[in-house]
Amino acid sequence: MRTPSRLLAVAAALGTLVATAPPAYAAPTVRRTAVVLLDFRDSALRDPDKVRATFAAQFFGPAPSVVSYYEEASDGRLRYAPVGDGGLFGPWPADLDATCDFTAIQRAGRAALADHGVPADAYDQLAVVIPSQKNKCAWAGLASVPGGTALLMDYLSLTGTVHELGHNLGLSHERRLVCEPASVAACAEDGYSDRSPIGGGGLVGLSAPELIHTGWLPADRRVAVTRTGRWTLAALHAPRDRPGPRALEIAVGARKVVVEYRAKATIDTTTPGVYAYRVDNAKYADAPLLDATPGTKGTDDTALAVGRPFTDAAAKVTVTVRSVGASGAEVEVRIGDAPSPSPSPTPSPSPSVTPSPSASATVPASEDPAAAEPVTPTPRSQPVPADSSYSWYAAGGALLLLTCAGALLLLLRRRR
Repeated sequence: MRTPSRLLAVAAALGTLVATAPPAYAAPTVRRTAVVLLDFRDSALRDPDKVRATFAAQFFGPAPSVVSYYEEASDGRLRYAPVGDGGLFGPWPADLDATCDFTAIQRAGRAALADHGVPADAYDQLAVVIPSQKNKCAWAGLASVPGGTALLMDYLSLTGTVHELGHNLGLSHERRLVCEPASVAACAEDGYSDRSPIGGGGLVGLSAPELIHTGWLPADRRVAVTRTGRWTLAALHAPRDRPGPRALEIAVGARKVVVEYRAKATIDTTTPGVYAYRVDNAKYADAPLLDATPGTKGTDDTALAVGRPFTDAAAKVTVTVRSVGASGAEVEVRIGDAPSPSPSPTPSPSPSVTPSPSASATVPASEDPAAAEPVTPTPRSQPVPADSSYSWYAAGGALLLLTCAGALLLLLRRRR
């Protein structure tokens, strides 16, 4: 009669070990990156050595840099690798007067690289740094959305560069919506979210919809909410080995609302709180933040307040933050006319459908690969910031069953 209790003890101990093991991921996607500095015919970089050193550090230097930010933001799934000896080229003369023309500048950058022995198929990501004193462009940075080309003014900061490369990954400017009471449909745009580098928030973590779009928030870390219940969300950017779901996806009529919990963790330094985003037509790359306190000014209080329901009356959906603490944020979702649920242990997150990431993670080799890419500018006046996964829940369960079976056989042999 002692065998079952021993077996249960072994299983419980092993179950704890399995639950805390980090999920396994495929090898990271590598974006081979070339940064080329250009001089115009009528204006050159004022201090080329300084500009070169600045962008070398921005892209490939120690943290904080493009390499360190996106490796952390993607949880190791994306890596920017320098092409050639250090990834920096130039400054080289371009056969152009100062201009703001995206196509002309990127063509000049590609031509200069080709003239110096770097063909278009040697890199996936191109960044062209240009002099700013004469062209008087309305933008500080310009990038294809999605694609593999970014134009950067010679004064652009690291956070601005991270912003532009986010556009190349397919991310749009993350906006903020102010909605009428009890509705997530009747809304008006009111600036940027300030919760993402692509939303003017500085060098902070990406939002949950952005992580879903890029494929960096796998389905086993999201809950597709189809019933009334309560869930405890771990911080969105908590370490990989921290258990618990990172986001809720709630159907609200024809739309979805994605709920996340942001806390000070790793690269994420945004204002802590529980935030909600609206996703229309599965466009996670362009999911605006829903301002939960529309009666106030600014973006520091856009989080859902504890105990205050956030409702869409037409869809009969109510989201209420019940508590926020060191272990996470407890979020209640009521669907239809169901009564408020009693607190219960957090269930394992249910897989939901993962939208396919943008197909243009790499630039196709062609004579002019960026000519047809849609372009998104970062205005000078905007507050520019100063692959597949593996379900460790399923694997852990299989490992636990195999281990328990082995332990049972061992104990039966000892009884003989």
